[in-house]
Amino acid sequence: MKGLFPREYSSVQYEINLVNQTCNNDCVAACISMALGIPIEEIKDGAKMIGLGFPMTPFDATKLLCYFGVLGVRQQSDTLYSGNLYKIGVPSKNTQGGLHSILIDLRNGRNYVFDPQQGVEGKKFYGVIPKQYFSPIQIIDLKYGDE
Repeated sequence: MKGLFPREYSSVQYEINLVNQTCNNDCVAACISMALGIPIEEIKDGAKMIGLGFPMTPFDATKLLCYFGVLGVRQQSDTLYSGNLYKIGVPSKNTQGGLHSILIDLRNGRNYVFDPQQGVEGKKFYGVIPKQYFSPIQIIDLKYGDE
């Protein structure tokens, strides 16, 4: 058994590949899909299995990461530090007054932003780390329960 629930995935996702959101309110699922290297539909199915809806809160995202066996999810308040993979909430560039989630990879000297809206026709996206983001910031330590 991997983590808290049986799962077939055994490797930690180190190289992040962009995953687009499939609808307007599944940016959190897309970020988790990118972080874990699991298809977004499987992430969304996992969310349904544990009774989560969309859009998801940071607490929901933590529960979903634990469902997939990631035990290292920490919250911090304000500062992004080198060496971590973050899921952060930002003001939406496409929905006035809305929130959006993006992934920021600052591991091993990287400075990459992965926005699930990037490449979606007609959608604006974050290409650099935004100056404004919201607490709590989630640090995703890609450690599974049996490693």
